[in-house]
Amino acid sequence: MSVRRPRASARHSPAAGVGTLVAALLLLAGCADDPEPKFAEPTEAASASPSESATQAAAETPEEFIRRWAELSTDMQNTGDTEAYLAITKGCRPCQDTADNISGIYAAGGSVEWGGMTVERIKTLSGGAFDVWTTSKPTRYRRSASASEKRLPGGRVKYQLVLADSGDGYVLVDLAQRPL
Repeated sequence: MSVRRPRASARHSPAAGVGTLVAALLLLAGCADDPEPKFAEPTEAASASPSESATQAAAETPEEFIRRWAELSTDMQNTGDTEAYLAITKGCRPCQDTADNISGIYAAGGSVEWGGMTVERIKTLSGGAFDVWTTSKPTRYRRSASASEKRLPGGRVKYQLVLADSGDGYVLVDLAQRPL
């Protein structure tokens, strides 16, 4: 099965503002309404973070990596610390955009409270792609210290992830989602 590639105009953009913030939060909180996944052109995979044990990463299966990605997504949003998340998502433009938005929220004195997502099922596709069915918990967030609290309901989401082997383990190079 091949992965559909969009035209350049369908790529994720790093535009600032509420729409981008909400889209980024929805990507990880499981509430977007995009019926078709959109993948950027593949990029060259980068090596894993030097702080990670190369032995651990090399022994990790794609399924274990995907579950770790889900945990790091939760940690990043709840703490504002993007370092570990970015270390495993090098080359993933939607991932970078999400991390940038989360950093912006915390820099403005805002916060995110998210119970995370549960990975329910993983299906291996071809070319390093995986379908991942998740259930996301609700999210509460404030864009800044003075902003009112917003809520996202969570729900069931199917992600499509593309992994690449960096030589020391896997990195996530592309990500798309659609609600179930």
